[in-house]
Amino acid sequence: MSVSRILISTIAITAFVASVFAQVSPMSPAPEARPSVTVEGRTTRIEVTKSHVTLYLDVPDSEGGKRQAWAIETGSLNELSAKGIKLTDLRVGRVIRAVGTRGAGSSTLLATASEISILQ
Repeated sequence: MSVSRILISTIAITAFVASVFAQVSPMSPAPEARPSVTVEGRTTRIEVTKSHVTLYLDVPDSEGGKRQAWAIETGSLNELSAKGIKLTDLRVGRVIRAVGTRGAGSSTLLATASEISILQ
């Protein structure tokens, strides 16, 4: 086997292993182990990608009335459509309620939103 073939194989294996470990930290608890959180606020921004939709909400703090910026990760547009929510329903300024689990290591990221309701 030539040196260049060994080098290419080593780089390919390293890239594969790195991508596997980059997806989910082995130290983060499973989503099922994290408590469910309900967030309600007005949308300030919407990002749509192939794999999911991210809603950014301005959420009033329950204690002092301060506002917190939250990011809500949902499924794809097809998954939202199956729940009865169309892209045209998601507009900046609408009030959204989302239920899901916090992202690992984050206080204002709601990852894997299981329920989404448009209130206003």
